[in-house]
Amino acid sequence: MAPVLQCPDCGTKHPLAVAGQAASFRCTGCDRVLKVPAQFRTSPGPEPLSDASVGAVVPHRNGDGPARRAPKERSDAVPRVWRFIVWLIALPLAFAIVFGFARVIGILSGNQLQDVFLDTGWDRFWPVARLLPFVALVMAAIVQFSVAGLARLRAKKVPPPPEPPRQDRTEMREPARPAS
Repeated sequence: MAPVLQCPDCGTKHPLAVAGQAASFRCTGCDRVLKVPAQFRTSPGPEPLSDASVGAVVPHRNGDGPARRAPKERSDAVPRVWRFIVWLIALPLAFAIVFGFARVIGILSGNQLQDVFLDTGWDRFWPVARLLPFVALVMAAIVQFSVAGLARLRAKKVPPPPEPPRQDRTEMREPARPAS
């Protein structure tokens, strides 16, 4: 079977023979730009400029199974250490926000909170357990918006790579002087 390239977004399979020597082409199913790996091109061509929104897709030779996206380097990605710090801050903050709001509107009283630690039996956990989905929702929102904000700040601080100097071939040259 001829090698195919499967779009990771919509699953449309494209025979690589159709791509020819092109370095990339658009998916017919979702209009996403797919890169053709060099070993599958009919003749070597120039590599396209890397685009942060286009990841290289590695096809299976026999067309079975999904295509895998090759890892791409992102200069604006938030480092894992910062993500871990955001989670450490978001966890207690989400508990404080949800439990504080629950106490203000009367869903959780001080006695119920004390009973969680002092009573016996499984029913003592119910006042806290019913609030945990809201804690998870608030925590996810805090992490999502914090990481997105950090990525945006990081993208502003990272200067774009300098463009290579353009060489104009239309420069006017002086005519050669005849030797005298």
